[in-house]
Amino acid sequence: MKILIIQQKFIGDVLMSSVLCENLKSWNPRCEIDIIVNDFTTDVLKNNPHIDKVIIFKKGCSDNFIGLINFALEIRKKKYDYLIDAYSKLESNLISILSTASFKISYYKYYSSIIYNKTTKRFFKQDKKLPLAIKNRIEFIKDIVGKKFDFKIVPKLFVDKQNSKSEFDAIVDLKKNKKTIMIIPLGSNYFKSYPIEEMAKILNFINDKGDYNFILNYMPFQKNIINKLIKFINISTKNNISRFVPISLNNFINICNHCDGVIGNEGGAIHIAKGLNKATFAIFSPMIDIKGWHVDNNPKQVAVHYSDYCNDFLKNKKISKTKNLEYYKEFKFLLFKKKLDLFMDLL
Repeated sequence: MKILIIQQKFIGDVLMSSVLCENLKSWNPRCEIDIIVNDFTTDVLKNNPHIDKVIIFKKGCSDNFIGLINFALEIRKKKYDYLIDAYSKLESNLISILSTASFKISYYKYYSSIIYNKTTKRFFKQDKKLPLAIKNRIEFIKDIVGKKFDFKIVPKLFVDKQNSKSEFDAIVDLKKNKKTIMIIPLGSNYFKSYPIEEMAKILNFINDKGDYNFILNYMPFQKNIINKLIKFINISTKNNISRFVPISLNNFINICNHCDGVIGNEGGAIHIAKGLNKATFAIFSPMIDIKGWHVDNNPKQVAVHYSDYCNDFLKNKKISKTKNLEYYKEFKFLLFKKKLDLFMDLL
């Protein structure tokens, strides 16, 4: 039995979809599971025993119709029995159309019944047990494994322990007698980044509360913003910030695996930390629907969102980038200082 899962794009989405692989392998250990993802996400699937093959969605195919057709025809040759399209966009629609799989499933759209013989409608109402990003994906496989199956609902990363320990130990300026906190100072873009002045207050607060090593995780193109952040930080806090910066996604995963906690902007890095079972404190952008990515059922995995502190905040409404920045200005650290204080006591 051959199963194909399509989940392109972002790290968090790919990690969430890996839950499908674990459930399917648990249901039938002999089934062959392949997954299509973008190349920059593959490290979160590294060493995953529930995946037989990671197929890279070829660069340029999204903008090259002939290239996309050829890629889809290559997938067709593999003759999958089941196809699960968790991406549900033009590229995956075409791959699904050309696939010979007898069972094809994706999210419901007005046209989806033409392509798939089964569709599911997304949940939008909050679930207290699991994030909607997981709940919506689990629906894909209920007709395969059965509705009463004992579903695994927590994405996991599988790290080479020896390599990860070696990489962590190689960071020369970490004081070994102190706990190490990974800081996610910026979001995926400017509009999804918590204001650096307030982020500096968070760093100073943590440093004043205890003696920690700090590792800042950011991309090279964000260096100028980080330099501005550093200007708002106290000297004693600066002295505890490592010069080390993760140089790749795999490097981040290996280092994060030995950190005591991860704090900062919600995104792929936070999802990775959760997959490593790390204590996390996530600051959600106001424009992100927290229901999709977080539930309050683990005291060591905490999240804050502007809606927690503003009764007039309109949930389930799309927010413009400009409005998002306005909300961020009001989302002061003082609002959730007590919550972070309680979180730090758990580390």
